[in-house]
Amino acid sequence: LEAKNEAQNVIVNTDRFVKQHKSWLSEEQISSIVRLLDELKSSTKGEDKDAINQAMTSLNDYATPLAHEAMDKVIQESLSGQDINSTKVD
Repeated sequence: LEAKNEAQNVIVNTDRFVKQHKSWLSEEQISSIVRLLDELKSSTKGEDKDAINQAMTSLNDYATPLAHEAMDKVIQESLSGQDINSTKVD
């Protein structure tokens, strides 16, 4: 049950990520994410905890570098046009 709940959270967050960042994700990246999401969704229909965990690992291994890239883009956009010396850090 715990693996299924965690998988459900991963599915929701990954869907949200794709919707928020589809403007810069390639078709190949989106296709790979969708395929891995489908595999994870299929695994949650059964009771095999190892299969669920493997599907989550595969999705996370693929999506984590993309999430880092997304964070870099957000930071870059938020700092765009600002003088680094005048940027306040709280």
